[in-house]
Amino acid sequence: MRVVVIADTHVGDRRREATPGLMELAAGADEVVHLGDFTDEGFARELEGRLELHAVFGNCDPPALRRRFPAERVVEFDGVKVALLHDLRAIRRGLEDEAAGWRERGVGLVLFGHRHRTMDEEAGGVRFINPGTAGDEILSDGVLTAGVLEVSGGSYGWETVILEGRGS
Repeated sequence: MRVVVIADTHVGDRRREATPGLMELAAGADEVVHLGDFTDEGFARELEGRLELHAVFGNCDPPALRRRFPAERVVEFDGVKVALLHDLRAIRRGLEDEAAGWRERGVGLVLFGHRHRTMDEEAGGVRFINPGTAGDEILSDGVLTAGVLEVSGGSYGWETVILEGRGS
C-alpha cells in the first residue's frame, strides 16, 4: 500500500494552487494523508474528490475545514497504526513522554506537520515523522517536500520526496 503524506500546502494563502508535481505524486497513491493547513476548502474538496483522503485540520485552516476534519485521528494502514496530527507540541517537552502516550494507544508511527521542515526521529519505540511543507517556500528555506509511506503486512518504509527546491 502506497500512502502519500502531505502537510502545510497553504493553497489560497501562500500559493494559488498546489505545488507542481504534488497532485501527480498523490495520483500514484492508494491513499493520501494531509496533516493540516490546507487553508483552502476548495483544495481539500479537490483532494477528496480524487483520492481516499485521511486528514486533520491545522492552525491556519478556516472554520469549515475545522468542522470537516478532526484535530487528531488514528488510522491503520495494512497493520500499521498511525496517528495523524498537525502540531506535535511534544517537541518542546520531549519526545520520550509523548511516545509513552502513543504506545499505550498501540500507535508506533506519528505523522505531523506545522513545523514546515522535515523530521524523522524515534523515541521510546515510536517513530515521529514530519514530511515538511508542500507549500511554504519561506519557512522551509525554499525546499518543498512530501512523503511516501510504503506499507505492507504490518511494516513500513518512508521516503521524503522533494517537490521543489534543492535537489528537485
